[in-house]
Amino acid sequence: MRYWRLNSGGASQSVRALDFQPFPLAARLYSVVREPERDVFLVGGDHGILQRYGSAALKGAPEVLADRRRAALATVPDLKRFEDGGRNFLLTGHVMAIGFAQDGGRFATVDPYGFALVWNARESSQPPALVSSADISHASFSVGLSPSGRRLVVGATSRVTFLYELDDLGRSKKSVPLSSGGGDTVRAVAFADEDTVIVGDDHGRVVRWRIGETPHSDMLISEGTAITSLLVRNGRLLVGRGDEVDSIELNSTANEVVTISKGFGWIDSLALSDDGKRLAVGYADGSIGVFATDQPSTQPIILNVHGDIVRALAFDRAGDTLVSVGDDGIIKSTAVGETRLGDLACKMLWRDLSQEEITSYFGSTLPPTIPSCPNQAQ
Repeated sequence: MRYWRLNSGGASQSVRALDFQPFPLAARLYSVVREPERDVFLVGGDHGILQRYGSAALKGAPEVLADRRRAALATVPDLKRFEDGGRNFLLTGHVMAIGFAQDGGRFATVDPYGFALVWNARESSQPPALVSSADISHASFSVGLSPSGRRLVVGATSRVTFLYELDDLGRSKKSVPLSSGGGDTVRAVAFADEDTVIVGDDHGRVVRWRIGETPHSDMLISEGTAITSLLVRNGRLLVGRGDEVDSIELNSTANEVVTISKGFGWIDSLALSDDGKRLAVGYADGSIGVFATDQPSTQPIILNVHGDIVRALAFDRAGDTLVSVGDDGIIKSTAVGETRLGDLACKMLWRDLSQEEITSYFGSTLPPTIPSCPNQAQ
């Protein structure tokens, strides 16, 4: 059973991003997102890493989008200002974040200088549209697209965060500042709907912006530990900050903050399965916690997956497989659903798992019930 735990063909699969985009320096990975309607995953990271994988199992070589990205960024005026030591840090710079429109037609990427690219996800021949940076002196860490893909938000600091109205080709028609004051880094942004943007910063503030002719905001959380992750689903906002995950019902006027997880480690990323039944939390020590949202009193499954900070997570459509990336430069595909884990175990053992074997995989945490093997009698 311990062999099944470690075997890359079993419960998990590992891919090193630099194997497909060689670079003489180590590479951290910052983002992984899934296309809304397909199990296709985009990964972004250091040195221009931008790769598209055709399955949650990460089988086969990815499509590398780096050349298209570089060509679009090459249209930025005065490229020499980004050169140092023989390297152009814009053209070979990092992909800090990726965001998908809910309809799946567009995705956006952003680099540390704040230049965003808006990509047509369905037409590979169309070059990505460049949205110019509002201020290259403040590093950008976050990006988001509205459900329709007609609005883009780029987060740098609490003063330098901008919303862009986009045309049919993804080009900016208008920019709108979303300034909450201060100079705190904005590591997380999310659209709640077409007209509502949530912004979280290092001061611990979570601000809701309502976009109209004159954007206005209200404070959901006024201060505290730095906000590292935001996730919106069906009117519910999940906030990752410090060692806790908080929940806020956006349709309520009370703005009550309810803590749903605390004390498992510093949180850097969140993901929710499509059916809302599983919440995955990525921690700074490289572990991932998988929580059953309909059983809040049940202890999570803790998986030791990465060797460093888990920067981003994404479930497959079934919610049985989790794709994760982190500072170790590794893309991981991990089986987390009972059905998927049961199928893998049955395929290898042809019998039910013993309690000792289940505990060997899940450690001391409470594991799910593994389904019985249909062929155990053979």
